[in-house]
Amino acid sequence: MARFKNISPDDRHVGRSDGPVVGAGDVTVVDGDVVEELEDAYIVGEGGDARAWPKETWELLKDAKPPKSGEKAGD
Repeated sequence: MARFKNISPDDRHVGRSDGPVVGAGDVTVVDGDVVEELEDAYIVGEGGDARAWPKETWELLKDAKPPKSGEKAGD
């Protein structure tokens, strides 16, 4: 499980355009692990399930804690 914080000033959808919304400054937990770190993105999952999490929008939180009340679980 990977945890990301939305560091953009805008609310963002997770996983797809109609996915759950993560508010600016909020944290989401996603199924899967970061399998690769690129210069501009983190890659979570493999093959057809792989998703890029742009570093300009998402901060990877290194401590993999269970979500607290108020945190949203992503797809």
